[in-house]
Amino acid sequence: MSYTKSDIFVNSYNAILHHLAEQEGAKLKGLFAEEVKVGEKHFFDRIGAKSVSEISSLGSPIVQTDSGFTRRMATVADFYDSELVSDIEKMQLLVDPTNPIVRAMKNAHDRNYDDVVIAALLGAAATGKTGSGSTVFSTDNVIAHGSTTLTLAKFLNALRLLEEYDVDTDRNDIYCLLSPKAKEDLLAITNYISSDFQLAPTLAGRMLPTFRGVKFISTNRIPNVDGTNFRAIMCTGDALRIAKHSEPMVSIDKRVDLVNHPFQIYTGSSIGAVRMEENLVIDIRFQ
Repeated sequence: MSYTKSDIFVNSYNAILHHLAEQEGAKLKGLFAEEVKVGEKHFFDRIGAKSVSEISSLGSPIVQTDSGFTRRMATVADFYDSELVSDIEKMQLLVDPTNPIVRAMKNAHDRNYDDVVIAALLGAAATGKTGSGSTVFSTDNVIAHGSTTLTLAKFLNALRLLEEYDVDTDRNDIYCLLSPKAKEDLLAITNYISSDFQLAPTLAGRMLPTFRGVKFISTNRIPNVDGTNFRAIMCTGDALRIAKHSEPMVSIDKRVDLVNHPFQIYTGSSIGAVRMEENLVIDIRFQ
């Protein structure tokens, strides 16, 4: 079987784009469970809190309890990016498939992935059998800015709220998503940067070390509350579910309707997300 240069180009571009996505990926990729499904609407079942009953006497009847199953719905949206390349650019892509065009398209999908996740963490969640209901983010899980920066007290308050909501902080993965301003404030907290509290020098590496078992993830995709108030988001790995159709796809075709017949690179992705539990997300606000 023979292959043309165009076949090689398509296969190489597709493979490299997926390879880059696996190597680098969106900042929030891998934090929450993903499910691959077909269709625009995807439902995730939730079960209510369970408790056990004491056996009062031998032969006592068993009391059946309703687990209170509910549903949440993620709406999957389609996203794309498109680029025209000439024959010369196509050959350059074959020589260096990790050039700026490839990375730019891949990074665009990564940023969109993070935007979808963050919007679902803080936005209204579609509920009910058909997804027609709506549950807004609870104001009880908002830590007021108090006209101060991101402080140790606010961080500990968010962690305490999760523990009060029966989150096992010793075993569950806890994440804190930091905007650039939040990261700046965190690195000014003595208890965080001091060697008395950290095994490794905090300011020596690129990655932020954990604190109280919380993993920090810096991202500039977190929206500000307003012009003067900012936020960080603390959550668990069970706070969100992601639905997608498949991995990002790549299509490359010659545009015979355009002068010089350039190639059109089309990349597409499909993703949706929904918050599963309000009490697993804490909105930390600061100035």
